[in-house]
Amino acid sequence: GRTMRRVIQRDAPSIELLLLDAQGVLFNNPWAAFLEDLAQRTDRSAEEVFRLWYDELHDDAWLGSISDTELWTRLTGTPHGHAAWQSDLERRFRPGRLARFLPGWRRTVEIWVLSNHRSHWLEARLDRFGLDDHLERVLVSDALGAMKPDTRAFDAVRSAVSRPESVLFVDDQQRNVNAAAQLGFRALRASDDPAWIDVVDDAVGGAIPVP
Repeated sequence: GRTMRRVIQRDAPSIELLLLDAQGVLFNNPWAAFLEDLAQRTDRSAEEVFRLWYDELHDDAWLGSISDTELWTRLTGTPHGHAAWQSDLERRFRPGRLARFLPGWRRTVEIWVLSNHRSHWLEARLDRFGLDDHLERVLVSDALGAMKPDTRAFDAVRSAVSRPESVLFVDDQQRNVNAAAQLGFRALRASDDPAWIDVVDDAVGGAIPVP
């Protein structure tokens, strides 16, 4: 944690915008467990379902190229029971460790979200957990027409700031962190070690979490 903190803070300008990923940062990421359960319940191998999701459906889902009906039909192999599958997925989400820091952080910086997702899924989840009140903007791949790590996904952020180094971007995928760093953002990977939250807290002014 100490090494990370020194790297982020050394001779660094103040943070004006905190840009957060959703799955794996604002929330947990339950997709792997969900897909394994889905495979078992639909009598398919986990390998088959994972390949179907990641190789055939993932990009179309997050770019909004397919409807919910088509997505669930292809993923589950049946045209029925989609609402139950959606509910099963949603109940697996939990706010991440950093959620309790958001009320304090927003006193010193603007907080935006940049997520590869479906807007109506993500917006409902943010509302359900009461996180949307702490966010200035929510940028989602299906509305942007681009997915991280494509640098075009960051265009709205780049046009909103005068200095890219005033942005701190946090994502759980190293390829997305690398893309942001190439644009001049200060970028940090959210790992299983919660020390990264302390790094963010220090960078945005050491705000006290609200219980």
